[in-house]
Amino acid sequence: MSEDILAEAYSDVIEFVRKGHPEEIEAAYDFFWEEEDPTDLLGGHSLELGFINFEDWLICDYRPEDGGPGFIDRYIEAESPSGELKGVLEKLKTSFISLYEVTRPGNPIRLKDISLGGDAFESDDEQMSELEQGYTFAARFIELNGSQKICGCVYPFGIKMKEEIVRLIDAQYARYKKNKDPEGTMKDFLVVESYAFNMTWMSCLDRPMK
Repeated sequence: MSEDILAEAYSDVIEFVRKGHPEEIEAAYDFFWEEEDPTDLLGGHSLELGFINFEDWLICDYRPEDGGPGFIDRYIEAESPSGELKGVLEKLKTSFISLYEVTRPGNPIRLKDISLGGDAFESDDEQMSELEQGYTFAARFIELNGSQKICGCVYPFGIKMKEEIVRLIDAQYARYKKNKDPEGTMKDFLVVESYAFNMTWMSCLDRPMK
């Protein structure tokens, strides 16, 4: 399966959303940024990354208030993709953002999921080949060509902020259980409230991350 198919999946769905659902983009945009204007808060590479992260969330995680399907399901129903493209879209549908730490740098890089625990895993994704030991970031992964590939978003937190980020995410998970789903697992929280990583990341941008 070509890695280009992942980029094609994102491109096709976002074009579908822009053409057919512009009003929902505006509502989702306000929700994701908590009605802040990101251009007032971010600049340069951080602003560019913020917009990329928004589109990833919009495609993979956004759900309308009426409980209807997300945009991947709507795209599949409208366009009937087949073969590799449909396979990647199905993987994106069940993917989620979590918090990762580099346990062995290089290529393949070795990562562990800080939020969910479990065994560490390797990835030969060249986008991460220069990350240092202990580097912490939030991202979405899917299996592609026998390796875990990073998808359309990344929230970089660096090395020094691991404990604070874990504390912030744990606090948001506790609020989720208290206010929305007392039986909810950490994975449930990561799936339903993935946008929490955005404001957590933005709150840390003025701190040294190395």
